[in-house]
Amino acid sequence: AAITWDAPSSGVAPTGYEVFWGTTSGDLTSLGETTNTFAEIGGADIDYGNTYYYSVVPQNGGSPAIGCTEYSLSTEAAASIPFSTNFSAYPGPGFSESTGPYLNPSASASNWLASNFLNDATLGTGAKVNIYSTSIDEYLISPTFDLSAGTHYLNIDAGITDYNGTGADADGMDVDDDYVALVFSEDDGASWSELYRWDSSSGLTNASQAMPEASISSTSSTAKFALYAYSGASGADYDFHITNFQVTTTTLGTATNTLEGFTLYPTIVKEALNFRSQNNVEAITVFNLLGQKVFSGAPNTNNSSINLSKLRPGVYVVKVNAEGKIGSYKIIKE
Repeated sequence: AAITWDAPSSGVAPTGYEVFWGTTSGDLTSLGETTNTFAEIGGADIDYGNTYYYSVVPQNGGSPAIGCTEYSLSTEAAASIPFSTNFSAYPGPGFSESTGPYLNPSASASNWLASNFLNDATLGTGAKVNIYSTSIDEYLISPTFDLSAGTHYLNIDAGITDYNGTGADADGMDVDDDYVALVFSEDDGASWSELYRWDSSSGLTNASQAMPEASISSTSSTAKFALYAYSGASGADYDFHITNFQVTTTTLGTATNTLEGFTLYPTIVKEALNFRSQNNVEAITVFNLLGQKVFSGAPNTNNSSINLSKLRPGVYVVKVNAEGKIGSYKIIKE
């Protein structure tokens, strides 16, 4: 949150301002002094559905003003939908970390961290967790969502690499040991249930792979999702990656045909739609749901982007031609 204020119009001119901030009225913590008349407060500590308090105290030669007003701000109760993050400002809007056993997050930090997706800067940003040792119980928890009206859809892109590398780990996830579970809470994190699991049978590689779309029919206004990473024994040493975490009211659907070695991201598009391919992409064509062509391009490259900023919000089908093969993908334009 950004706050601004005016310098006093009378009295002794301040030499600076001390800014205080906290979650309990009357018990605020100093963020330090500034000579500006503005400050950013809260940072990644700001979450949905909370009230925060702050005050600005003029200083003059080390002497603070007295009787300064305490103010407050309240954030909206839940993250707005459609919601999309590639974790570029990790952990992302409203996300938090935790550790603890399966379905029981109980601490305030974890080994999830910001990353380039699949440790490759050309693929954009994401989040990752290293899975190797006997003590992996790591949570990355979403903000609160209001899912009380209608059906909602969750999509996530995932992949694995060797530790701190861009190549696929030769051993993959350890059989009957390592896994990452997508879990869901309808009571603001008091209890959880599993929606999906990546394990040794999932066939993850160092290419982006979309999780099967999760259709959520809930009446909860305090719903949350979490990614839980587990390893019970030392084995393969690899990084598990995610990006394009999306909650929508419209299904992204399953592509009618996908191209091997081809990645299209993000699937909720503001302006640029990016792609990366092991083969040369000769043509990209975008259609609306009436079948009308609204964009066409001939990139003739393996790695680039197209600008869809002029498209109206809605669902579109993207057809990709790469060395004689055609792939079909659904996207949402914000």
